[in-house]
Amino acid sequence: MRKISIAAALLFAVAGLAAADTANGIITKVEKDKVTFSKTTFNKDDMKLDVGKEETIILDKGVKYFKEKAGTGGKGKKAEKEDATADDLSSAVEKAGKAETGLKGARVIVEFEEKDGKKTASSITIRGGGKGKDKKKKDQ
Repeated sequence: MRKISIAAALLFAVAGLAAADTANGIITKVEKDKVTFSKTTFNKDDMKLDVGKEETIILDKGVKYFKEKAGTGGKGKKAEKEDATADDLSSAVEKAGKAETGLKGARVIVEFEEKDGKKTASSITIRGGGKGKDKKKKDQ
Protein backbone atom coordinates (compact mmCIF):
# COMPACT_ATOMS: atom_id res chain seq x y z
CA MET A 1 0.00 0.00 0.00
CA ARG A 2 2.85 2.36 0.84
CA LYS A 3 4.51 1.75 -2.55
CA ILE A 4 1.27 2.58 -4.34
CA SER A 5 0.93 5.84 -2.39
CA ILE A 6 4.48 6.88 -3.25
CA ALA A 7 4.00 5.96 -6.91
CA ALA A 8 0.75 7.95 -7.06
CA ALA A 9 2.40 10.98 -5.45
CA LEU A 10 5.26 10.85 -7.97
CA LEU A 11 2.82 10.49 -10.86
CA PHE A 12 0.89 13.60 -9.79
CA ALA A 13 4.12 15.56 -9.27
CA VAL A 14 5.41 14.68 -12.75
CA ALA A 15 2.02 15.41 -14.33
CA GLY A 16 1.96 18.79 -12.61
CA LEU A 17 5.38 19.68 -13.99
CA ALA A 18 4.46 18.54 -17.48
CA ALA A 19 1.33 20.71 -17.53
CA ALA A 20 3.28 23.96 -17.06
CA ASP A 21 4.68 25.61 -20.19
CA THR A 22 6.87 28.62 -20.96
CA ALA A 23 6.72 30.74 -24.11
CA ASN A 24 8.49 33.81 -25.49
CA GLY A 25 6.24 36.34 -27.15
CA ILE A 26 4.68 39.76 -27.13
CA ILE A 27 1.74 41.15 -25.19
CA THR A 28 -0.25 43.73 -27.13
CA LYS A 29 -3.12 44.34 -24.72
CA VAL A 30 -3.49 44.18 -20.93
CA GLU A 31 -6.84 43.98 -19.19
CA LYS A 32 -7.76 43.42 -15.55
CA ASP A 33 -7.76 39.63 -15.66
CA LYS A 34 -6.33 38.73 -19.09
CA VAL A 35 -3.74 39.67 -21.71
CA THR A 36 -3.55 39.38 -25.49
CA PHE A 37 -0.43 37.34 -26.29
CA SER A 38 1.33 36.25 -29.49
CA LYS A 39 4.07 33.64 -29.37
CA THR A 40 7.30 34.56 -31.15
CA THR A 41 9.94 32.30 -32.68
CA PHE A 42 13.30 33.25 -34.14
CA ASN A 43 13.67 32.44 -37.83
CA LYS A 44 17.36 31.71 -38.46
CA ASP A 45 16.96 31.89 -42.25
CA ASP A 46 15.98 35.57 -42.41
CA MET A 47 17.25 36.51 -38.92
CA LYS A 48 13.88 37.89 -37.77
CA LEU A 49 11.24 37.13 -35.18
CA ASP A 50 8.12 35.43 -36.50
CA VAL A 51 4.99 36.47 -34.62
CA GLY A 52 2.25 33.85 -34.17
CA LYS A 53 -1.49 34.33 -33.91
CA GLU A 54 -3.00 36.33 -31.07
CA GLU A 55 -4.57 34.47 -28.18
CA THR A 56 -6.04 35.41 -24.83
CA ILE A 57 -4.28 34.24 -21.69
CA ILE A 58 -6.08 34.51 -18.36
CA LEU A 59 -4.09 35.97 -15.46
CA ASP A 60 -3.98 33.75 -12.37
CA LYS A 61 -5.06 35.51 -9.16
CA GLY A 62 -1.51 35.13 -7.82
CA VAL A 63 0.32 35.97 -11.07
CA LYS A 64 3.88 37.15 -10.44
CA TYR A 65 5.48 39.90 -12.50
CA PHE A 66 9.21 40.29 -13.11
CA LYS A 67 11.45 42.32 -15.38
CA GLU A 68 14.93 41.52 -16.61
CA LYS A 69 17.66 43.59 -15.04
CA ALA A 70 19.61 45.69 -17.52
CA GLY A 71 23.25 44.84 -18.03
CA THR A 72 23.26 41.50 -16.19
CA GLY A 73 24.58 39.59 -19.19
CA GLY A 74 21.84 36.97 -19.31
CA LYS A 75 19.02 36.47 -21.75
CA GLY A 76 15.67 34.82 -21.22
CA LYS A 77 15.63 32.29 -18.40
CA LYS A 78 19.30 33.01 -17.56
CA ALA A 79 18.77 36.75 -17.01
CA GLU A 80 18.67 38.19 -13.53
CA LYS A 81 15.19 39.36 -12.63
CA GLU A 82 13.67 41.91 -10.32
CA ASP A 83 10.10 42.22 -9.08
CA ALA A 84 7.65 44.19 -11.21
CA THR A 85 3.95 45.04 -11.15
CA ALA A 86 0.98 44.89 -13.49
CA ASP A 87 1.47 48.63 -14.02
CA ASP A 88 5.03 47.97 -15.26
CA LEU A 89 3.62 45.53 -17.82
CA SER A 90 0.93 48.00 -18.91
CA SER A 91 3.55 50.73 -19.32
CA ALA A 92 5.80 48.45 -21.39
CA VAL A 93 2.88 47.51 -23.67
CA GLU A 94 1.87 51.15 -24.09
CA LYS A 95 5.44 52.25 -24.84
CA ALA A 96 5.96 49.46 -27.39
CA GLY A 97 2.63 50.29 -29.05
CA LYS A 98 3.78 53.87 -29.65
CA ALA A 99 7.10 52.82 -31.20
CA GLU A 100 7.57 53.77 -34.84
CA THR A 101 9.36 50.53 -35.72
CA GLY A 102 9.69 47.03 -34.33
CA LEU A 103 7.17 44.87 -32.54
CA LYS A 104 3.94 46.53 -31.46
CA GLY A 105 3.89 44.88 -28.06
CA ALA A 106 5.99 44.28 -24.97
CA ARG A 107 8.44 41.37 -25.28
CA VAL A 108 7.76 38.86 -22.50
CA ILE A 109 8.30 35.35 -21.21
CA VAL A 110 5.03 33.83 -19.99
CA GLU A 111 4.76 30.77 -17.77
CA PHE A 112 1.30 29.24 -18.02
CA GLU A 113 -0.80 26.13 -17.56
CA GLU A 114 -3.42 24.94 -20.00
CA LYS A 115 -6.65 23.54 -18.58
CA ASP A 116 -9.81 22.79 -20.56
CA GLY A 117 -8.40 24.62 -23.59
CA LYS A 118 -7.74 27.84 -21.64
CA LYS A 119 -4.29 29.13 -20.76
CA THR A 120 -3.71 30.67 -17.34
CA ALA A 121 -0.52 32.66 -16.69
CA SER A 122 1.28 32.18 -13.37
CA SER A 123 4.32 34.35 -14.17
CA ILE A 124 5.17 37.11 -16.67
CA THR A 125 8.71 38.41 -17.18
CA ILE A 126 9.11 41.66 -19.11
CA ARG A 127 12.07 41.32 -21.48
CA GLY A 128 14.56 44.03 -22.38
CA GLY A 129 16.04 46.76 -20.29
CA GLY A 130 19.35 46.88 -22.14
CA LYS A 131 20.56 49.45 -24.62
CA GLY A 132 18.27 49.86 -27.59
CA LYS A 133 19.39 50.67 -31.14
CA ASP A 134 18.84 54.41 -30.68
CA LYS A 135 20.90 54.56 -27.47
CA LYS A 136 23.80 52.70 -29.07
CA LYS A 137 23.98 55.22 -31.91
CA LYS A 138 24.02 58.15 -29.48
CA ASP A 139 26.89 56.61 -27.48
CA GLN A 140 29.15 56.20 -30.53
